[in-house]
Amino acid sequence: MDVSSGIAKCEERLGRAHDALTYLLNAANLADAERGWSEFISASGAFYSKVEQLCKSNPKAHARFGQIKKERKDDELLSYIHHARNSDEHTISDITKVESNTTVKTEIYNIGDDPLKGAGKDYVQEFELSTLPIPSLVLLPVHDERYGDTFAVPGTHLCQMLSDWSPQAVAKLAFAYLVRMLEVAKALIS
Repeated sequence: MDVSSGIAKCEERLGRAHDALTYLLNAANLADAERGWSEFISASGAFYSKVEQLCKSNPKAHARFGQIKKERKDDELLSYIHHARNSDEHTISDITKVESNTTVKTEIYNIGDDPLKGAGKDYVQEFELSTLPIPSLVLLPVHDERYGDTFAVPGTHLCQMLSDWSPQAVAKLAFAYLVRMLEVAKALIS
């Protein structure tokens, strides 16, 4: 295999992952977000396969790819992406669900002089305002039927705790990892 052709194929697959991420981040509704997530995890899996094939052309790169495979297995976020893709493509199980969150906020209004405290003393009233439920797409644990394993929604990535488990946040972190992965592969091949 021609190395430059292999790199071009990897970059094309990375472009597909980027397009899916962009679609997910700009989704106009929950159906679009779900489609973007599905396309992102599928494109990520295809990208990973192309990089693996590229690395097989060079013994040093192939050995390093073994470390990348181990990292994907051990890292909660990367492992989740891999198994969510498998579940999405090979089962009929849900990998996301729509959840509604109701936000309650309190606002304070100054509505004039306090009649009990006299002129010049502000009368402050607090109002509790409930907003309408806000639906959002959330990730679900995924199940690998081949081995009977279940993979929880990731709580860490590269030894860092996650504060946002939304598909959008997880996909952004995964995409940044894919970009770095290609840069490592290119450096090893050259």
